[in-house]
Amino acid sequence: MDLLQKNREFWTHERSLTALLIYLTLAIFTSITLSGIRWWEFVIRDILFNLILLSGVFAVFTKWRHLSFFILTAVIAFVLRILSWTTTPAWIEVLSNTIMSLFLGLLAWMVLHHIYKDGPVNKYRIQGSLVVYLIMGLLWAQMYHSAWLIDPSSFGGPEVIESSPRAFAEFIYFSFVTLTTLGYGDIVPEVSLVRAAVIFEGMTGMLYPVLMIARLVALELQHSRS
Repeated sequence: MDLLQKNREFWTHERSLTALLIYLTLAIFTSITLSGIRWWEFVIRDILFNLILLSGVFAVFTKWRHLSFFILTAVIAFVLRILSWTTTPAWIEVLSNTIMSLFLGLLAWMVLHHIYKDGPVNKYRIQGSLVVYLIMGLLWAQMYHSAWLIDPSSFGGPEVIESSPRAFAEFIYFSFVTLTTLGYGDIVPEVSLVRAAVIFEGMTGMLYPVLMIARLVALELQHSRS
């Protein structure tokens, strides 16, 4: 019980946003830069990520039925991830990506709860806004990866993606290039639905900083007046 209490205190404190920002940044850059990463290193990274998400779930949800649902979902996601390394059906990894997107959405909701709660706008909330930005890039990467698994011809270009597990790292790169509207053109969407998703991600990447800054300024002004 003491461990759960300390876990709850950590997640309810805004310093948890700093820890999340550091972890996500390291996870993203190591995924992209380590081209020779082995399958078991991917598994270790997934285990760490699931543990972080579950610790946050224990801090946010107090009803056991909610906890049971997300614990079961985490176990299923982990099992599917392991199976994706040993079996070839694409639907296993697509389902794993879908469940992981659910967890990423939950994590974004937890962070936004920290950002928009009453109180002064400090460095932790600014870091939280960066966490949400990184999560958005990962969510789109999950979607692009699933689209590629279903139809490998969804993407083309000089750097055509050829194999998994490196495929997801390539889509992390492509997602953040799109989110930041850099658009190098080394990976090109070839399917209409994927192109629509790319356009939407690019628009989100431009509008999110503007809207988030406006919201944080409004919160600070409201706090100052009160």
